[in-house]
Amino acid sequence: MADLRTALPATCDVLVPTPDTKVDELLPNRWSRTLISAPHAIVIPTTIPDIVATIKYATSHDLKLIPSGGARGFFVPITHDVIYLDLRHFSSFQLNEEKREVTFGGGCISGPLLKGLAEKGWYTGTPSGNGVGMTGALLGGLNHPLVGLHGMGRDMVKSFTIVPFSMPYGGELGAVTVTRDSENEEKKLFDVLRGAGHGMGVVVSATMEAHPLAGLELEGRDKVWQRTLAFPPNAIDAAGDAYLALHTHAPPNLSFFIGFMRAPPNAPRPGAPVILLAVSFFGPVATAEIATSITFSDAVLSKTVNATTTLTPFGDIHNALDPLNAPGGYKELHGASVKSIRASSLTRAFASFLSYTDGRPELFGTAVIFPASNTAKSESLAAKEDFYNPRDRGIFVQVKTSCPAADDKDEADAFAKSVHEIAREEDRKAGRRDWGFANNMVEGMDLKDVYTPEQIGEIARVASFWNKGGVGWCPTAAAWRWYTWSRENGGKPGTILQALVDEVGP
Repeated sequence: MADLRTALPATCDVLVPTPDTKVDELLPNRWSRTLISAPHAIVIPTTIPDIVATIKYATSHDLKLIPSGGARGFFVPITHDVIYLDLRHFSSFQLNEEKREVTFGGGCISGPLLKGLAEKGWYTGTPSGNGVGMTGALLGGLNHPLVGLHGMGRDMVKSFTIVPFSMPYGGELGAVTVTRDSENEEKKLFDVLRGAGHGMGVVVSATMEAHPLAGLELEGRDKVWQRTLAFPPNAIDAAGDAYLALHTHAPPNLSFFIGFMRAPPNAPRPGAPVILLAVSFFGPVATAEIATSITFSDAVLSKTVNATTTLTPFGDIHNALDPLNAPGGYKELHGASVKSIRASSLTRAFASFLSYTDGRPELFGTAVIFPASNTAKSESLAAKEDFYNPRDRGIFVQVKTSCPAADDKDEADAFAKSVHEIAREEDRKAGRRDWGFANNMVEGMDLKDVYTPEQIGEIARVASFWNKGGVGWCPTAAAWRWYTWSRENGGKPGTILQALVDEVGP
């Protein structure tokens, strides 16, 4: 390992695991222990030349390189032949009010960006959680609470600066900036990075549209109207009906979800099943109360155990979810997008949740959430070069599984699949195909659940230019086979291009 330290600039920190090193100590901020073993090394760069040198080392030593910002990529395998590139020193952001844009580093985390922009009276599309890496979210499309107003995060991106794993026409490896106005292979790379971008290189910065909070007409200039209703298990039908009523006439500035979870340890009844209906309205209070009038009806309120309304500072809208950001454990997010769902399907999904978690405290971290939004804006932004397909699906079905051990994964996966099967029934009856979500993939899933065969072919073609040697990791079934093969045999397969070709044919 001495040659790694000497091969990299002195501005890099290099951490090398020993046989006695515990993975939790080596990667303490990793959200999930799923698919993790000790990496070849951890490199913490401070400059772009540091990143270039690390890529060259990985290429010449037949290693893979995994960039990390928020450490939430639970589906990205970390093995002994991976250099884990920690981008903590690329986490700042700069707001340009004149251009109405924000540029942030490849290691920028969603919470600090959300709060920092809000303090200045601005916002951009950020994931629904304070601990998510912005770059990783963008590479998968980036869903966010204001998708009804601005489309997906991918639609708000103006440019990326990336150190690719290879240069398309030879030449010295270095940073490349690709934008909406780029041409030829640079434009193709820009398109792929917005929804299918894992494994093309190390994104050192990205620029997104920024918007003034004043345009939302919030109460007190920065307060978001939020309302939460809690229902007991026997009121699932009423909760489901209220949720679907909201979905029928949801305005673009309304974000809401129904969720099934277990009460936290500090609750009056720890572990008790809870049904939550939570809404956030990004506009005037009077308009919010009209748009969510169903949540004030006596018929609905009579079924609740609690109903609260708050005005939350914009920068704090995700604080209630902070406990979900705790690192460690074997966690995964299983995502599916649907256009329609019946109240009876929500009832059956809740029954499945109860059956899976009842009497098993070790599974009480499991949750099922159905976020929903207006899709009109997102649908209007669809384009030929799009790598996000379910634009007309206004309901997202997210199953968070949380297990005490890796051996429990198969049962957890089966539970998540059962929920998705229930949620997709109406779409399948209508002849709509299934769609997953790039940032909610799980080990071994079929890439065709997320992209069309034509899109997969384009990913392969673009990878042949920018990741020619297969240093980067792409989320394909072949890549997960690489993980298993690598763990079992201590070796490496062929290039990412070949892996993709194996999946879809030449």
